[in-house]
Amino acid sequence: MKYMLLVCGDDTAEASAMPPVEPWVEELGDRRVRLHGHRLRRPDEAVTVRVRGGEVLRTDGPFAETKEYVVGFDVLECDSLEEAVEAAAKHPVATVGAMEVRPFWDDVDAREEIRRLDAELTEAARERDVDRLLCCYTPDVAAFHLADGRPLHGLDAFRKTGAAPASTRPGNW
Repeated sequence: MKYMLLVCGDDTAEASAMPPVEPWVEELGDRRVRLHGHRLRRPDEAVTVRVRGGEVLRTDGPFAETKEYVVGFDVLECDSLEEAVEAAAKHPVATVGAMEVRPFWDDVDAREEIRRLDAELTEAARERDVDRLLCCYTPDVAAFHLADGRPLHGLDAFRKTGAAPASTRPGNW
């Protein structure tokens, strides 16, 4: 899963005591945990853009009277939130600032799931494996057994609904 690591600095902290960032970047890069990252300029160089009623509203930074602000970011690929937190805790800025770890929405990886499902369907079709094909389409299917009204799920629901006498099936089966 991907995580955004927001690196937050603090104007009141003594950054000279902070260890260098490069070894952390190299280690996580070598392990393919850190996918991308970069430093950001200070908030007084930022711009906020809003559109209200079709009008573009621009506000030049800084935006808030705060000592802490985002000084950089990293995109991490980790197996769990705990792994991402562990990586953030090892970031040198964590010793003088703060790290915010935020998971990406799950649908970011939808293309991978589509590719996986396509490969599964293709392989099942090549092998003429009807059950395997149906399993690709039916994992979330919910149906009601027509005889007693009990809910059924997945391939079982598909089979039992399809096996019902034609007179009791919905639609034009």
